[in-house]
Amino acid sequence: MRIEISEQCLYFLVCILLGALIAFCYEPIKLFRAFFKHPNWLISLFDFFFCIPAAVGFIFVTYALSYGEIRWFGVVGTFGGAILFRFSIGRLIQRITPKLVFQIRRFASAIRTRLVSPLLTRVRDFRDARLKKRVIRKDQRIRKRLIRSVKRGF
Repeated sequence: MRIEISEQCLYFLVCILLGALIAFCYEPIKLFRAFFKHPNWLISLFDFFFCIPAAVGFIFVTYALSYGEIRWFGVVGTFGGAILFRFSIGRLIQRITPKLVFQIRRFASAIRTRLVSPLLTRVRDFRDARLKKRVIRKDQRIRKRLIRSVKRGF
């Protein structure tokens, strides 16, 4: 099957855009990693599950624009698009991310100190009050038994 040069150029440009889109979609995963520390095996698992839709997207583009033939310039275009995104918009995102993480952590800390901590304190106080009542009841039972035994003469 003969493919025109314009179709090949279109395929190459779409692969560049696909690579940039894949790199863009990977940014929230990197942001999530900045918030929460993960063991290496979990990071590998996340990356594996990220690669599946990325590969499906590449296969779809290849099937739609190149009649199912994987061409080397499509692969190069996809990697090139990801690298272009990484060194252009990705740099900007990389500069903003620490500030964003700091602000979100600060906001979460404020919520925790103003809402969650007082609630936990109330729950702890309630639990302690119930425990205190139990101890007092047990203490009163022991006192009653002791008084009975003293009245009986041991």
